[in-house]
Amino acid sequence: ESGKQLEFQNKKENDTEVLIKDKSLKTNTNEQLEWETQLVHMKNKYTAEIQELKQMHNKEVHELTEQLSRFNIKVYELQKSSKAEKSPEVKIQQLECLENEIKSQEQLITGYERENKKLCKEISSLKEVWKQRETKLIEEKQKLQNQLQGMVSKSTTEALEEQLKDARETIVKLQIELTTYKSKSKELEVTCDRLRSETHRLQAELSKCRCDRSVGRRDKYSFLASSNVGAQIQELKNVISRKDIEIAQMSTTLGVLKGELGSREGSMYSQQLESHNLTISQLQAALAVERQTVKDLVHEKEMLLKENLDLKRQVRELESIVKRRQRSESCFPVIANETQQSSSRLVELEKELSSRQDSLSALHTQFLNMQKKYEDHIEELEERLKECREEIITLKANQKKEETNQLKSNAKRLKQNTAVVKEETHLLATIRGLRQEVSTREKEITKLTKEIEEVRLTNKRLQKEREKQLNSMPVKMSHIREKANLRKVDKTGSAGEPRSVTTSPNNNINPLLFAELQESNLILKSKTKSLQEEVKRLEQDLIAMHNKRVHDIS
Repeated sequence: ESGKQLEFQNKKENDTEVLIKDKSLKTNTNEQLEWETQLVHMKNKYTAEIQELKQMHNKEVHELTEQLSRFNIKVYELQKSSKAEKSPEVKIQQLECLENEIKSQEQLITGYERENKKLCKEISSLKEVWKQRETKLIEEKQKLQNQLQGMVSKSTTEALEEQLKDARETIVKLQIELTTYKSKSKELEVTCDRLRSETHRLQAELSKCRCDRSVGRRDKYSFLASSNVGAQIQELKNVISRKDIEIAQMSTTLGVLKGELGSREGSMYSQQLESHNLTISQLQAALAVERQTVKDLVHEKEMLLKENLDLKRQVRELESIVKRRQRSESCFPVIANETQQSSSRLVELEKELSSRQDSLSALHTQFLNMQKKYEDHIEELEERLKECREEIITLKANQKKEETNQLKSNAKRLKQNTAVVKEETHLLATIRGLRQEVSTREKEITKLTKEIEEVRLTNKRLQKEREKQLNSMPVKMSHIREKANLRKVDKTGSAGEPRSVTTSPNNNINPLLFAELQESNLILKSKTKSLQEEVKRLEQDLIAMHNKRVHDIS
């Protein structure tokens, strides 16, 4: 009890100190709010500037990509015209036009690189300015907090000491009252226990007397003749009535005392709870504000880091575009001088492409055949599962019938003890047969699970083989791929915009076939998942049936 009293005193002291600190901090919240509004305003301004710079950069990159696609189309047209017109003057003019266009494009790229560098420098300078301002604001905040703490420590120490003294005096008074109430309650509990023991004793005497009465009813006349026994019974009844009256009085007094004690304790605890709730709510509000500020700062840092990474990525993309452009420019004179070699190489590559497409079609047919086999196998498994479910339903019905038979046999046991032995033997035989059936079903389920695992392994193996074959495709030249794509467009007769050329090695794959393969794989995965779920359900049902049978046997 002394330890609990000390803990209560410490809690009261801490609550009073927190209340005083909250009152002192409320006076200077206006200044902190002004600083926070300034910070938010500066943050919004810098974020708007960064977004504008990003938009400008994205527009310029889009324009560059459009110009590159146009130049590629022009190059292709010039190559076609060079094949049709073999005069050297036309070739010279076309080469001059190409060189002029390449020079203009180089100038544009250099200009964009300069602008990109300027933008990076501006962003770095803005970030430095932002960091400097953040450090300044944090230092000013710390100074203000130190000043507030000094003011609070100087002005409120005396008031705190007086309030602590008053609180300690009230705590001591309350503790004395609590000890008195506890002692009274203990005394009342002792009296209640004593009265209960007396009531139990009297009830035992009453039960004895009632037993004597029930025994003596047979010899009424002889029992009534003896006057001493009747007098004793009357005396016992009088004693019981007196004790009942005393018990009622003591219970009423006990209820009154308990009500007074509960009302006093409830009032004291309600006051303490209200004070504690006020302090807790104030502390929670301050804590929530500080947490929100910390979250905002962390979010701002993350956004700045993401923006920096995006800008770096965009710079790398521009550098890669410039390098590719330089390579393509270096390839132009070779193409102009060696048209015959390029045409022969083109024919060879077209042959390779046709052979690869044939191999892909063969693989697709193999995949479709395997898919059909797996679908047939899955249908067989589903039929087996249906059969297993039907058999389980029949087993459940048999089990219910057996339970009803057991109830009937239990009813007949009371009448005929000889028929019980035969029924028990019959039930044991049926239970053994059911156990054997359950074991066979479990074996079938294990077989089904093994087959499903084999299907998974084969599916994974096929996926790996397909990925290897896709990755083993040779890397084609960019300008040759453009020619092949444009020939396909001319054959179909589509006069729309040309497709953008990519440098990935997997562009010769038919996307429709790839999508169909992915869809078939997803369907197989979903079917295997459904089969696994059904197998799990069957296992759970079998386990439940087994447990029920074990319970019935026991």
